[in-house]
Amino acid sequence: MLQQTRVDQARPYFERFMASFPTVSVLASEELDAVLKHWEGLGYYSRARNIHAAANIVREHYGGYLPDDPDSLRQLPGIGPYTAGAISSIAFGRPVPAVDGNVVRVLSRLFMVDMDTRSSRDRRDAEPLANRLVDPQRPGDFNQSLMELGATICTPYTPACSRCPIQSSCMAYRSERVDDFPVRVERKRAPIVNHIAALAINGNGKILMVRRPTEGLLGGLWEVPQESLADEARPEEAAVLMMQKYDCTRVRTADLGMVRHAYSHFKVSATVFRIDVDCPHGDSETRKWMLPEQIDELATTGITKKMLGLLTGEHPQ
Repeated sequence: MLQQTRVDQARPYFERFMASFPTVSVLASEELDAVLKHWEGLGYYSRARNIHAAANIVREHYGGYLPDDPDSLRQLPGIGPYTAGAISSIAFGRPVPAVDGNVVRVLSRLFMVDMDTRSSRDRRDAEPLANRLVDPQRPGDFNQSLMELGATICTPYTPACSRCPIQSSCMAYRSERVDDFPVRVERKRAPIVNHIAALAINGNGKILMVRRPTEGLLGGLWEVPQESLADEARPEEAAVLMMQKYDCTRVRTADLGMVRHAYSHFKVSATVFRIDVDCPHGDSETRKWMLPEQIDELATTGITKKMLGLLTGEHPQ
């Protein structure tokens, strides 16, 4: 959960998650929908899919216990070099490095090496440097200390060098070039993608929810029907055509407004329509008709929550 999420944000999710899934075997036996629902709001849902898949592998091949070496750990879904190093050193005392963005920043300044904290290649290049420093007697404590040093003292801006315990060994500090390391790569502005979405409501007052493909962005989550809008397309016509893909016939249409939502690498601006429909098909594995008060039972996308808010008169941004 701490991959790409701060501790204060993850803590309540972790506590609820552990209360519901106290062991690997319990987690592996649960349906993916239940895991996704517990993860709802944390984002980066591939992490939830990976932890569920990994739990099944650990139960089947390791008797329900995590392997203790980094190479075996890296074979599990969702576990890369940093996570494998952190688990191996902290949980099992293996003398291996755990290199996250904070550690890259410390090493970049300590050895005065050009690195980008967001670059996976630079993180790999930093591993040999970190490996030279790991305390073989207390590798877990050492790795956590190095991460904490980067998070609290060797910060991206205005680092507290006067309080740094390794100040005398820091090449960047001795050269008065702390601000030059690590390299800062300017991020590109996130593109905006235009969408249309339909709150399709049948004669029983139920809303059509569809499930996203398991693989890819927000895999396995539920949402109202939506798709990208071509530049030359008219939103209302596109929304009606989209509903025909679900074999639904429009009875009436109302423009509910627009919602915006940001993802890690792009933003979505969606025009939302309420479309009252006649539709002959019932529920299946990838679609459900649900009353508004029932939808909270599903693990839904964040933008869908905003769209559903338009029905209640809320105006989410």
